[in-house]
Amino acid sequence: MKKLRIVVITCLTLSAILITGLTYKQTIFASQKPEPNITKSVKPKHHYLLVMGHGAGDPGAHGNGTTEAHFLRAKFLPKLRKYAKEVKNSRDTFYNPKHDIVRDTLVFHKGSYKKLFSI
Repeated sequence: MKKLRIVVITCLTLSAILITGLTYKQTIFASQKPEPNITKSVKPKHHYLLVMGHGAGDPGAHGNGTTEAHFLRAKFLPKLRKYAKEVKNSRDTFYNPKHDIVRDTLVFHKGSYKKLFSI
């Protein structure tokens, strides 16, 4: 019985110390004014256009019931989009294969891309 009383008193003492410490910490943090978080928006240094498929109507290599262009658009493009977001200092544009790449890049987007990658 005596050991149980010591354990209960010790637990109550520790919990009182813990509660006092937490409330003190909360009042200290509440009294401090948070510093404004200022972040500068950085313009990406590079703008890349990525074209999936072989280009110019060429489907690329054939094999296993698919073409290179179809495989790249179906399997590789989703993974590339996922990881392209993690690249810093660049803006990546993935070309819509339903459009005419030659007309779009030469006429509408003339000079707006640093590099053109046809995959």
